[in-house]
Amino acid sequence: MSGAARPRPPATDTYAALVRGMNALGYTEGTNLAIEWRFASGALDQLPGFAKELVAANVDVIVTPGTQAAQAAQQATRTIPIVLAIISDPVATGIVKSLARPGDNITGLSNVNSEKHLEMLMQTVPKLDRAAVLMNAGNPGNQVTLKRLQLTGEKVGVAIVPVAVRNAAELENGLEQMPRELLIRADEVIE
Repeated sequence: MSGAARPRPPATDTYAALVRGMNALGYTEGTNLAIEWRFASGALDQLPGFAKELVAANVDVIVTPGTQAAQAAQQATRTIPIVLAIISDPVATGIVKSLARPGDNITGLSNVNSEKHLEMLMQTVPKLDRAAVLMNAGNPGNQVTLKRLQLTGEKVGVAIVPVAVRNAAELENGLEQMPRELLIRADEVIE
C-alpha cells in the first residue's frame, strides 16, 4: 500500500524489488504468493480505505512505504503484521514506541538519519551556509525530519530553507524557489 503512483515499467521499480526478493525466498506470484497492490497516486485520503480493504481481505502482511500509509495501516489493524519500507521517523510520528522495540504488530526500516545527508552535503560543499530541503508538505514525517535538520543546521552554521510542495504539479514551482545549494529530501508521493 503506497501513496505513490505505481511506477512504470514495473520490472525496474522498487516494488519489483519486493517481488524479486520474495522469488529469491521461494515465493512466486500466482503460485504460492498473492500480492494485493494498492497505489493512491498522490490521493492520500484513499490510504485509510485501502488499509481497510487489505484487512478485510485478511492479508498475511501489509508493506507500507511512507508515513501516511503506515499510519493508515496502523489505524486499520493491530493484528496483521505491518512492515515499514522506509519512513521518516516512526518514533516521532507515533507509529512505534522505539526503534529498538517497536512493539505491537509493526517492524521495518526508517531513514531517520537525515542529519547524515546534511553532513555529506557539507563535505561536498565545504563553505555551505544554507541548504534547501524539498519536501512533501502533506507528509507528517517530513515535518519531523525538517525540525531535526534545522537543529543540526543551527549547530553547524547552515541555514535550512524548506521548500514545501504537496504533489507533482507543485514540483516545478518548488524547484524554481530553491536556492543553488541543495539538500533534496525524497518522498514516496513525489517520485
